[in-house]
Amino acid sequence: MEHAEAIKELEPLLGELFSQGGIHDMNWKVDNQPGHPFTIGPEHIAHANDHHGGLLGLQTTEAIGCAHQSSRLTGKCKRPYSSHQHDTVLFLKLKGHAIEQRVKEILSNAKVLDIMAQAKLDGFAFVETPEKFRIHKEVLPS
Repeated sequence: MEHAEAIKELEPLLGELFSQGGIHDMNWKVDNQPGHPFTIGPEHIAHANDHHGGLLGLQTTEAIGCAHQSSRLTGKCKRPYSSHQHDTVLFLKLKGHAIEQRVKEILSNAKVLDIMAQAKLDGFAFVETPEKFRIHKEVLPS
């Protein structure tokens, strides 16, 4: 399922408490250590041109390591694309203060979880709003 379709299908299920802030990649790791997104460099373009008719695909990103400049001392990352991982999450903003139990009911709804799985989403991230809405245990502030 495409991300845009997931957002559309989740709206009526999440809309009571949340507005959606989009789907984004975060928590980048390289070989399960804190890291960065895979970076394409000129070497990738040249390799794709020379070996794959100009199509930059998985073969190139595995053959030519990451071009991310780690530091002046260590140089480029050079790890293959498959060594780079991340979480893909749906950002949510509370529309108002909410009770924890209701939040759990909405976010653990079978239909919500099914859509998340189809769209290959790993979870949710909550975005602070200017109003500083919060999830409360039992009683909403007046």
